[in-house]
Amino acid sequence: MKVLVTGFGPFEGVDENPTKQIIEKFNKVGKVPTNVHLDTFVLPVETKAAEEILDQYYESNTPDAVVHLGIAVKDTTVRLERIALNLDDFRNPDNTGQVITDRPIVEGGPLAIRTGLPDRALMLALKEEDIEARLSYSAGAYLCNHVFYYSAYKFMDQGSKVIFVHVPPVEYLSTDQGVRLVEVILERLSST
Repeated sequence: MKVLVTGFGPFEGVDENPTKQIIEKFNKVGKVPTNVHLDTFVLPVETKAAEEILDQYYESNTPDAVVHLGIAVKDTTVRLERIALNLDDFRNPDNTGQVITDRPIVEGGPLAIRTGLPDRALMLALKEEDIEARLSYSAGAYLCNHVFYYSAYKFMDQGSKVIFVHVPPVEYLSTDQGVRLVEVILERLSST
């Protein structure tokens, strides 16, 4: 099974993105199931650059599952996003200064795409590890939702095996807990 896990770099108001820290620490100490080939990288908080990096990866790789991580700065628990919306509507600029309002991510694409991954089972598995998690129906309208929809659209014909996981700030989910979160998700995905 081939899995891609991504995080994001810093952006305005978030100098140290915990998802970048989770990816970096996971790459050093995380446990990957033996039947999983894992790729990880950190995406820039830039619309076009994130798309280009994902396109370059997807040109030569067809993952069985994609797990995008992002920060929810005002949340206190992990959120497993169920629905990706075909809408960019930024309140804040991305790192290039671009503010996109009321624009589809993929012209002519469906309004919404539901994750094809077992979101409820993933939530329950996280809770068993004492990681507070809940299901959510909105990844927002910024870069988190953008990459979620962009990837889900790419794999629509294969069941959109893409999920977005919002993590809270480090005071609510430590980097070590974030590493365990990725391990739990990989364990659960590899056993389905």
